[in-house]
Amino acid sequence: MKLSIIKTLTHSLIALFVLIGAQAVQANTGKAFSIKGKALVNDEPLTLGTTLKAGDKIVTGDKSAVRVVMKDGTVIDIQENSGFKITQYTFKEEAPEESSSAFDIFGGAVRYISGLIAKKDPTKVKLSAGTATIGIRGSFMNINTGVTVGQSDGAGMTALSVLSSVGQATVTLPDGSTLDVVAGQIGTINTNTGASSTAAAASDPIAAAAIAMANNPENAAAAIANMSDADAALAIAALVNNATQLGATKESVLAAVSKAVASKPSAAVGAAYITSALSPADAATFAATIAAAAPDQADAINAASNSGKTLDPAPASTTSAFNLREGIDGEVIVTLEDGTEVTIENNNPGGTPLTTQQIQEQLEILNSPSGG
Repeated sequence: MKLSIIKTLTHSLIALFVLIGAQAVQANTGKAFSIKGKALVNDEPLTLGTTLKAGDKIVTGDKSAVRVVMKDGTVIDIQENSGFKITQYTFKEEAPEESSSAFDIFGGAVRYISGLIAKKDPTKVKLSAGTATIGIRGSFMNINTGVTVGQSDGAGMTALSVLSSVGQATVTLPDGSTLDVVAGQIGTINTNTGASSTAAAASDPIAAAAIAMANNPENAAAAIANMSDADAALAIAALVNNATQLGATKESVLAAVSKAVASKPSAAVGAAYITSALSPADAATFAATIAAAAPDQADAINAASNSGKTLDPAPASTTSAFNLREGIDGEVIVTLEDGTEVTIENNNPGGTPLTTQQIQEQLEILNSPSGG
């Protein structure tokens, strides 16, 4: 990028840390709250802040991933080389029992954490993968189509697998044959022949962290110790959305979130946003708990909480790189207010996420007369 552009945009540094970009409030049905690498929505670049709606198709590439939160608190983690479509989505806050959603996984793998629509009535949520439909009576599962996204959506999809970490899933084929997958199992089914099997399986790492925190809040720090801020937020989301099924009380969830944030302060603003997006009625309580664990970020935490309640753009964070758009192979891609992307090399040992200060220092070097 030319230095002249950097100079005109340096004042927008705060915008680098906006969790969700500016969009019309009334149009908010879903947003990407974390993006790794590059992803497309309807063949256009997906950015933090893109408002997602029914009909949208999201595709990720190599070493890329997108975390999406829907208006009802459904969380979807679209992993690399995957395709996901929001086929239909209607959410009525005043009457969630009248809401419904349908999603299509047309390649790759997806983590699914159910929200309020499924909690009110699981039959109002439809997941499809090729010719199979997946009914849910649980709220954390991994779905792998066995094929990566190619030029033809879902081409060659035959070996479908479903890992249920919490609750139960039922896979149904067009001929009516079914496969039930209970918690702690992985089920595989050939969508051409109907041949199927189930086996015991270890829980997904994100779900395992949520389960550990639900079992004992004292486990929170250890559960997320080796996670990125975005993964820690996903684990917290899994805890909040699965609290009842995991036998966790509101008090124990708050204690776990507090200990998680205290051990990883860089995730505080992201945690405030996601908990408020998942449970708007408890947003103030979550915000107070998180602010007490990271008091130096209280203002940003409260602002993020207020935004999360309505999926508005989250405010700037000057202490967390939670929502930087992570690049590929050691790069960090940051998107400025006008949509311009700046690529900054991440030379931290072990790929540790860049801090705000490190990014600011690199921008200052680029903006210097010598240009670094």
